[in-house]
Amino acid sequence: MIDAFLVAHQDFAHEPEPYQVLTEELGEVFPAQLSAEDFYRQLEYNVGRLSDYQPADSVIFERCPVDFLAYLFALRDLQRDPQATSVIEISMEMVSAGLEQLDLIVLLPINQVEADDEDQELREAVDVRLTDLLVSDDLGLFTSTHPSVLEVKGSTADRLKMVEQTLEIFQGMTQTKAAEPM
Repeated sequence: MIDAFLVAHQDFAHEPEPYQVLTEELGEVFPAQLSAEDFYRQLEYNVGRLSDYQPADSVIFERCPVDFLAYLFALRDLQRDPQATSVIEISMEMVSAGLEQLDLIVLLPINQVEADDEDQELREAVDVRLTDLLVSDDLGLFTSTHPSVLEVKGSTADRLKMVEQTLEIFQGMTQTKAAEPM
């Protein structure tokens, strides 16, 4: 979906998955089974990159801070990492700060993603937590205005159209605000 978006919107900068950048470009090494600390490191990188942009910049990120929080909760729920609870606690403020810098989060449920993950149990647990965090806002992470969450389904073309329609609404609101007389 991101590739299709970038082809249609070449004016957008692209921020790849933190895992990819950290391993391929920065040479960091992660174990095969990621721990809570590994997801925390990716969260740190993600929020750091968010802060490198200005509010008017057009950027698409492959992950948002809530993704990493969902992984931390899944690790805790599946009892895979005893440190997950403490890492969740220290992550909350960083996640909130990162969310303040986003306008839109696009949620693509697991049933809309090709399953190529070796750890299906973890993937499903993350999907449940991500939906709870983004759609239900179980932790009260979102302010009244930021960010909006859009759940997309259907073909890539359908999902792209939904995102583009939402972006047009955002652009219309920005133009309206800029055109309001003082």
